[in-house]
Amino acid sequence: MAGKHKAPARGALAGIKEDMKRAAAGEYNPAPAGVGTAWSHNFLNQKPWHPLNFRNQAKVFEAEQAAAKAEKAKAESKAEFDAEQEYLRTLSYLSEADRKAYSDRQSVSFMYQKPPGLDAALSRDGMPPESRPGGVAAAAGPGPGSGQAAPRQSQLPARASDSDKKYIANMLGAVSALQEHEKWEVKHMHGGGQRSPPRGGADPGAANQQLLVDSDSGASGNEHARGSGGAAAAKAPPSKRKKLDKLEQAEAFLKAAGVDPDTLKQGLGNKHRKKDKRDKGKHKHKHKSRRKEPPVSRRSSSDLLHPALEDLDPATEFLYTPHTITALIIGVGLVVYFSGALSPPSLEPGDLQTAYVNVRHGIIAAALVYLGYAAIQGPATCMVRPHPAVWRVIHGMVIIYLLALVFLLFQTVDDARQMMRHLYPELGVDLSERAYGTDCRLWVPGRGVNWPIIRNTVFDEFVIAHTLGWWAKAVMIRNHVMLWTLSIGFELMELTFQHLLPNFNECWWDSWLLDVLICNWLGIWAGMRSVKWFGSREYNWTGLSQQRTLLGKAARTAAQFTPHSWDERDWRVFSSPARCLQCLVPIAVVLTMEVNAFFLKYILWLPPLNPLNTYRLTLLFLLALPATKEYYTFIENGESDYVNKLGPFAWLGTAVMLAETLVVLKFGRAGGTFARTFPLRIKAAWGIAGGVAAAVLAMWSLRDYRARRRVPACAKAA
Repeated sequence: MAGKHKAPARGALAGIKEDMKRAAAGEYNPAPAGVGTAWSHNFLNQKPWHPLNFRNQAKVFEAEQAAAKAEKAKAESKAEFDAEQEYLRTLSYLSEADRKAYSDRQSVSFMYQKPPGLDAALSRDGMPPESRPGGVAAAAGPGPGSGQAAPRQSQLPARASDSDKKYIANMLGAVSALQEHEKWEVKHMHGGGQRSPPRGGADPGAANQQLLVDSDSGASGNEHARGSGGAAAAKAPPSKRKKLDKLEQAEAFLKAAGVDPDTLKQGLGNKHRKKDKRDKGKHKHKHKSRRKEPPVSRRSSSDLLHPALEDLDPATEFLYTPHTITALIIGVGLVVYFSGALSPPSLEPGDLQTAYVNVRHGIIAAALVYLGYAAIQGPATCMVRPHPAVWRVIHGMVIIYLLALVFLLFQTVDDARQMMRHLYPELGVDLSERAYGTDCRLWVPGRGVNWPIIRNTVFDEFVIAHTLGWWAKAVMIRNHVMLWTLSIGFELMELTFQHLLPNFNECWWDSWLLDVLICNWLGIWAGMRSVKWFGSREYNWTGLSQQRTLLGKAARTAAQFTPHSWDERDWRVFSSPARCLQCLVPIAVVLTMEVNAFFLKYILWLPPLNPLNTYRLTLLFLLALPATKEYYTFIENGESDYVNKLGPFAWLGTAVMLAETLVVLKFGRAGGTFARTFPLRIKAAWGIAGGVAAAVLAMWSLRDYRARRRVPACAKAA
């Protein structure tokens, strides 16, 4: 090639054209001798624009290496993330207490790791010198005149290593010195103002552990027993003799370290000092014996003091102060006044109307007296707004309702129906139930849209009840999965019992469109919006005495009827099989109570608009508010020592559900309501559903069991 080199143009085709021009101008010969006239590969790969030149190949290699390194880092990150997720998943199967214990163990695990080479050094030290690597000569070091360099001496000043005995003595001496310095005062205090000594050390059999022997064991020994030499130790039982030997060894260690054992025992407190017989007789009442701790009492979430009752406002503090004696005096005065106890009226024989009125007034007065007792002495509740006494009265009202159900259980169905007339005279008459599924046509040929049926269904009283009821359920449960399970479950209950209750015989569009997709959805949506609003608002409970204006006091008084706080409820329905079954319990209770409402109304001849139905629903809703919170707290903290029993409202709600079910079963059988058997399709459907549910639950439990077996050993130990 002749002439000055010229940079090629960009692009393969342009570069070839440029080279051809330069060859035509005679700048260089494109076909060197011995190569031929063709454009060879060896020629083209020398061009800067050619993809196979060295520079481009180096770039390709670097790019491939960078891509491989990135893929490797990505795979390692993914493996680390998967391992972390598996660890968290297996750790989630543990209880809250086990997870905390495992976390605490991991936080101090570095303290129990062996230093590198410890096992090898210990095994080498345990070997005889001739068996060690290098033999006796290696153990003794290089001999004189061997020509080998002697090991280099350490430049640090010589320091004798403390033995185990000296270390224990020094440690106990340091404890005594720290106790005398107020700066390092031990936090744990015992009676009499004495400091509790730290029981340090990892070995339970160490001498510093054996110093702290209780006085009742007699292991500390008095001076007389120790002065008698080995006679007292020889006569003592083996366990006591072993303790005496260890105590003497520990005192010898202390004396060797220059620490007086008597002074140390005085610093440790009177608890570990041996008293003579006269001292024991004089202060016998101060002697503390080892007794088994009493078991932890069972308590519910309602037994804990609510935060709203810890700091009371001075203006309203008297409302939260017990006035039991005053209430008793006022209650007795009212009973005396209305009963005429001091001036009894004259009753003529045979005056049945007056006797009936007296019995009626007596029952009402007895119920009011019990409600007064419940307001004053009732169980503590987890609800404090507007006042805890209000919820205690509700608890008492539910108990009265429970007692009324138990009373009805011992009556016949005809007597129970006639007893309703004492509450409302128009009751006790057989009613005709409305069947909603007689005509399900939305379009009638020749007439068009079937507006009469649609109007009667849409403007039924149960439509508003459905919407309000599902708003109330959403405020109680606060979980979409459980609410929609409950919604669909109730429609299945209607299909199951429609052969027994004409009221359950509905059209398909009434059940699934009007009820589920419109009324139930609207109630659930409004309820969950209310839950979100209550959970996001800021609660500022400034006392009434701190309000300066009359409007502020009125607003604060009105705010007393709103919740004090709002807690989020994460039911974790699908976290485990046991948790899923726990979440199905309130669903089953609510479904049973809803079905019981229709059966009681049908069996006792109660019309839908009778106030007894409204009273029952309102009372059960007020009961369900604290009951749901108590049950959620119970399943969340059932394993702890603070909440280990079901709350009073949850227990009472379950009892009411069972009592209503017994009344329905007894009166339904006696009145002929349950005379008709279940259709075969209903039995087959529930049988298949039960089998599928049992199979899914069994497979889920098996997978959960296998996952628990994969929990690390350290997590199980925690």
